[in-house]
Amino acid sequence: MSNNRWEIVTNPKRQRNLQKRIDAQASMRKEAALSNLEEILSVQQSNKLIKSYTDNEQFPGKDAFNKLKRGKKQQHQSEAYLGHTRKGFGHYKLKSLLSNLKIEELEKHLDFIKKTYPDSKLTWLKELATFLNNRISGDYVPVFATKCPMYPASLLSLSYREGLIEFLGSVGQTNLDYFYHYTLLEGMCTNMSNDMPVLSLKLLLQLVGHNWPHMCTSNLANTVLLRNSYQNHHDICLSLLWAVSQCGYVDLSEGIRIFQNVMLPILEIDKHSYYILVYMDNILKLNAGQGLSLSRHEFFTTLNAFVPLLKLDTVHSCKLNHIASTFLYKFITNSTELSNIFLQLICDLGSNNGDGDDDNKNDLVLYGCRLCLQLSSDECLKVWKMNLKKQVPATKLLLTNLNVTGSSVTLPMHFLFEIEAISLTLPAYEQDELLPIIKSLQEKTSNPKKGKQSMHQKKKSGGCRKWALGSLILIITIIGVLLYDTEVNGKGVFAKSSVGKVLENAGILPSVEKAWYTTMSAAARAYKWTESKTTPYSKPFLKMSCDLFKMLRNAFCNVFSMLKNVMNARLPQAAEFLDQYVPGLSKKIEVTAESVKRFSFEFCAKVGEFVRTQVLIGRLSPQNLSKTLNHTQNLALEYYQTFHKKVDAYAKLK
Repeated sequence: MSNNRWEIVTNPKRQRNLQKRIDAQASMRKEAALSNLEEILSVQQSNKLIKSYTDNEQFPGKDAFNKLKRGKKQQHQSEAYLGHTRKGFGHYKLKSLLSNLKIEELEKHLDFIKKTYPDSKLTWLKELATFLNNRISGDYVPVFATKCPMYPASLLSLSYREGLIEFLGSVGQTNLDYFYHYTLLEGMCTNMSNDMPVLSLKLLLQLVGHNWPHMCTSNLANTVLLRNSYQNHHDICLSLLWAVSQCGYVDLSEGIRIFQNVMLPILEIDKHSYYILVYMDNILKLNAGQGLSLSRHEFFTTLNAFVPLLKLDTVHSCKLNHIASTFLYKFITNSTELSNIFLQLICDLGSNNGDGDDDNKNDLVLYGCRLCLQLSSDECLKVWKMNLKKQVPATKLLLTNLNVTGSSVTLPMHFLFEIEAISLTLPAYEQDELLPIIKSLQEKTSNPKKGKQSMHQKKKSGGCRKWALGSLILIITIIGVLLYDTEVNGKGVFAKSSVGKVLENAGILPSVEKAWYTTMSAAARAYKWTESKTTPYSKPFLKMSCDLFKMLRNAFCNVFSMLKNVMNARLPQAAEFLDQYVPGLSKKIEVTAESVKRFSFEFCAKVGEFVRTQVLIGRLSPQNLSKTLNHTQNLALEYYQTFHKKVDAYAKLK
């Protein structure tokens, strides 16, 4: 103590914490009081404004309204800058705007800029962009799923579109490439970020992409930089993708390169994934008959890029799986190096780490292997056999797939035996994996049920012809039975035969006889008409056939004589050539040929003598054969006359 006063000793840290708590509570009470005060002041201010308006019949809040309007406009601009939704023209407004453009005005302006800047083609292009931007204001938001590939340029008149294409083609490839990347693409992105009209730039981008597809991929580095700058701005990035992907509707390979370099890195972004997948599906459908002119490196790079994306949500994964399968099918079916592709697929199939991505990849790779085996079985099997020891896991997966799935790929039995022999040289654990699968495939290949199924398919394919043949045999059999019944039981009268009596008892014999006579009458008239019409042409046809046969026989004889003369002329030279290497060979060949010729003549003479002395005797003598031939001719003539009498009789019936 000093000066008789007490001193209070306290903890300074606890005092400081207490003071902070007091200050915080005081600030909270102050903020609550200020908020209440602001509400009171706002109410009072609004009451004053209403009172001044009613007293002076003026609106002093006009400035405040304008400030609010300007604030909303600034907010709209900031939202557009940040990539919020831009609203383009509707179809009918866009159609009326583009269809009203006059080709005369365009030609006049193009002539003017050519005269004003005679040696500056880049300036022509920039002036064209400025001219179109002044005539066409607004925007078009790409909608991939509902519009045709040439929309909205298809809304321009044909003359206007052809005029633009002709002018763009006249400036040269280098100038057009620079204009496309550094004026149109960059200008479109800049104008969209500043909320300025870009419809004219999009029209020019679409025309260049459809008519010069290689322009879209000529400067991929600049395109990727633009994509990286605006990939978080949905509308700008979508328009950029739409512009550079126009080449894919004309050239599938260029479209695949755009997809691989520009679209794949942002496919996992939900804002763009739907449009990218629809675009890929569209270009694969539109260019169904067009092959892929990609290198194997580009193809496998794109195929491997599909794999980690297959684990997206269900809808996108199914779509992407379909696109990847179609892409794989188009490349393999249009490739000439199937064995190399098969080897690369086998190597990719063997690099399995056991995760989900590899399962998705294996499905694609197995599908590609089956395609290669279908299109070029021998070459792919040869490559597979050569690399089996190096790719045992891949071989196991592929054999299991061929064994389980009911695919149309059937491995030949000799190949199965060969890979079985190779498998026996592998370590024991690999033998245990491969041999059961190979045995199962061998059993399925040699299974007789499979042969029965193939026979069933053949019977099914030829069922129509067999049915027709069976019907014909059945009809002939029925006719034969009726004729036999009529001749034996009816003594030549159908009504007295067994079938005739049955029909008579049933009461339908008159109708059957009427139908029979009507049919026979029509057939007799048709026969007489055919005979009368074809007889004048039959004799010339027979004569022409005989003459043609004689001409062919003479030609064959002439060719044979010519070949004989050539051989006789060439034989001495051939004999000299052979004697140079094997002395005396020509003499041996000549002796052998003479022996064969002599033996042939002797054999033919003996056969003729045997037939003449041992066969053609008794009933087979020439006299008996001549009598038999004459008797047959007489019978044929009698039958022909009887047949004609019946035809004449039936033809007279009505």
